[in-house]
Amino acid sequence: MAQFLSRPLNWLFLALGALVAAMTAFVVFQPVQVIPRLAYGPEYELIDQNGQPFTDRDFQGRIVLYGFGYTSDPTDIIIQTLTDMQDFQRRIKAEEFDTQVALALILFDNQRDTPERRQAFAGEHGLDLSNWVLLSGDAQSLKRVIGQGFGVYYEAVPLADLLESRSEWLREDVSVEVTPDAYGFLQAQRYILVDERNIIRAEYRAPLDVELAMRDIRYIIREKNSKGVSRALNEAAHLFLCYPQ
Repeated sequence: MAQFLSRPLNWLFLALGALVAAMTAFVVFQPVQVIPRLAYGPEYELIDQNGQPFTDRDFQGRIVLYGFGYTSDPTDIIIQTLTDMQDFQRRIKAEEFDTQVALALILFDNQRDTPERRQAFAGEHGLDLSNWVLLSGDAQSLKRVIGQGFGVYYEAVPLADLLESRSEWLREDVSVEVTPDAYGFLQAQRYILVDERNIIRAEYRAPLDVELAMRDIRYIIREKNSKGVSRALNEAAHLFLCYPQ
């Protein structure tokens, strides 16, 4: 054994073996887990419910949950979206994350969802806008942000076609007048979670699993606040794909 250790090359083999064993143990036992970094979120400049310019940089330093829809939606999709996001907002307030986490509802009907309409919509549904913003903009910017940047599908269609394809989702509290030029939107109901550096970390389907979203928020905040060895461990967890199930 002494003769073996007397050779420098053998020390190198031992060091490499120890490194491989440590890496294997890290992958197998996953002492640290992280939420994956999926892609960079889109940069944008839209308009908020007060008619003021609002950019992705206004969220800098905060985690953001994005939802999508349009206020004149005659189906239950918009109600589901509001319910999910309000439930999420209540949870982040209860856990005192509301200064670190914000919500954004991007409305893709730029013709009807004016700032005035968005303000009225927020009042009608009792939205707490302390850390929630309702955004819209021109059609080209919206398609670039929602469709290309976040990968969420939506498409304007004749209202008659929408009601025919989704008649079972028609809201009982809405009276719909179908005219030749009336339109609505087909959409994929998604939520996108973006971290404080505008990196997409998770995508959720509706109805939103608030417990899952809160779990991801805790992981992201822990990673955000890590320093020194803890930060290095988080980066290693990303390198070895140590993601929660």
